[in-house]
Amino acid sequence: GYWKNNGLARWDDLAGSNHGVIGGSGSETLLLPAGVDASRDNQGFLMNRQKNTNSLNFSDANGSQGVSVANEYVEIPRDSSIDDIWAGGGSISCWIKPSSDGENNGGRILQKSTYIQAGSESGGKLKLTMQVPFSSTNGIWTSNENNSGRVINIGEWNHIVITYNSDATSNDPIYYINNATEGHSEQTPVGSVTTDNTTNAIIGNSSSQGIRQFDGQIDDMLIYSDILSADEVDRIYKAGKRSHR
Repeated sequence: GYWKNNGLARWDDLAGSNHGVIGGSGSETLLLPAGVDASRDNQGFLMNRQKNTNSLNFSDANGSQGVSVANEYVEIPRDSSIDDIWAGGGSISCWIKPSSDGENNGGRILQKSTYIQAGSESGGKLKLTMQVPFSSTNGIWTSNENNSGRVINIGEWNHIVITYNSDATSNDPIYYINNATEGHSEQTPVGSVTTDNTTNAIIGNSSSQGIRQFDGQIDDMLIYSDILSADEVDRIYKAGKRSHR
């Protein structure tokens, strides 16, 4: 037989000879054990992303003036699976919807010794900065907030991917901002990369003391232990673009 789901709980046989109907009546709906809004299917793929229920919401209305009105963050206890992800090559992917440049002009998206932030507002745009600690001089890489098509837009969903291999100081990360590559070295690292295996990962702030509050929403934070290819980044971007509008 050849069965096709009708969008509910019923599967009709479309083969030449009828092998029967699978499931219940056409009025029954599928139940998905993926949370209250069933945003993902059983394999984790995005289904219904027209809601904000999956986003982390960080409020800091006066962040651009350096006055924190909130101390919000998500802390992920350290684990070997996310320690030193840049060693040998790693990647971070997420969607962000900033409301401003954040507290002290640098709202932190993610910090685990390494920090990733969106700040330095220019013409209503933001730039992306990543700093990785090394034994002598830290590596710092930024995007160009004035580069058309490669900017972070305030009040809109933006897709960000960073890939980087910290094994050599000559390596630069690749930024994918809304699926366009960007990034340049602001400070070339010197020495050996510093391990982060004693620190927790924090989303939306710099620390529990709260000095770099992210102002806005963060969604779909993904950490990979290898370098994503441009094709892989493209697939992730297109899968989430339909729902982050």
